[in-house]
Amino acid sequence: TSMDMESGAHDHEDAHEHGEGREWTGSAVPVVVRTVDGDNTIGWTVTADIGDTFQFGTPDNMVHEDGVGHAHLVIDGVVTQMIYEPSVTIDRLEPGVRMIEIRLASSDHSDYLVDGEFIAGMAMVDVPGEVTPADVMVMVTFENGSVTTESDRVDVAVGDIVEIVVTSDVTEEIDIHGYDIIADVAAGETATLRFHAEIPDIF
Repeated sequence: TSMDMESGAHDHEDAHEHGEGREWTGSAVPVVVRTVDGDNTIGWTVTADIGDTFQFGTPDNMVHEDGVGHAHLVIDGVVTQMIYEPSVTIDRLEPGVRMIEIRLASSDHSDYLVDGEFIAGMAMVDVPGEVTPADVMVMVTFENGSVTTESDRVDVAVGDIVEIVVTSDVTEEIDIHGYDIIADVAAGETATLRFHAEIPDIF
């Protein structure tokens, strides 16, 4: 597996676009209450209790309709996947205190907002075990419109734990192609994306 770290706009021809956000216009704001149960042996089940003012759509529908859409599963601030039902299983969570969040989104992938805030539920989960050090760490700086890294391409073995640490001088969205892992980094701050390299390819 190789990861290209070159600067420049990324191409979403083989992936969906993520919207900036869309104010909720339904008759009432759906309540999202989430439970997280399980362990790293049997997996973790995340369940959302969502009011009947929100309706799950289908993956093939990418046209906005008020009150219809999907949810984004967010782990430690990183969007890890889309879900189209109120329950999803995660194979494993990294040891330590993890923040699990479910955010409601429109079918066009814009997050639903109320007064600029996500419609979401959160839970903190203390996962037992020792934190495994990353096999590969990549430091990325985005400044004045340019990306700076130690190397334009990083070779990663399948099965490696990868950490990408991004510092930016502007608020930006980080997207790991092929894995559909997304995170936001605020201006002047740092965001870390940690994942297992399980797909042999060049990204």
